[in-house]
Amino acid sequence: MTVLRIISITAFVVLIVQYGLSTIPLESSTPRILKVEIRGPIQPSTASYLERVIEKADSTGSSAVLIELDTPGGMLGPTRKIVTTMMAARTPIITHVTPSGARAGSAGTFIVAASHIAAMSPATNIGAATPVGASGEDLG
Repeated sequence: MTVLRIISITAFVVLIVQYGLSTIPLESSTPRILKVEIRGPIQPSTASYLERVIEKADSTGSSAVLIELDTPGGMLGPTRKIVTTMMAARTPIITHVTPSGARAGSAGTFIVAASHIAAMSPATNIGAATPVGASGEDLG
């Protein structure tokens, strides 16, 4: 082979490789959203689980955390922990009261209020957000 032919083939290969590398996306264009389902009363285990999911979302660069919520309410301590964790999150939190007929009662109201984005399916409700103790005493 002549020197000119070797140089031509080498230049062609370099251009093909360079073009191929320039078309590889550096980041995925598909957003990563972590989904959490909270069904039932808010308890310490609920707070711990949600805290782990939010920490994972923050550390992995997720686009958002989606909480699907249906709760009658729950304990004050875990609710405060959830709200504090949500407000400190670097990842946007979306809370969706779902499915149709679901509720975000009592503690659920505070979780929805702490979200960056709140959404509700048709025929859902939110409310009765006064913190009360186990025997009905006012804690607010």
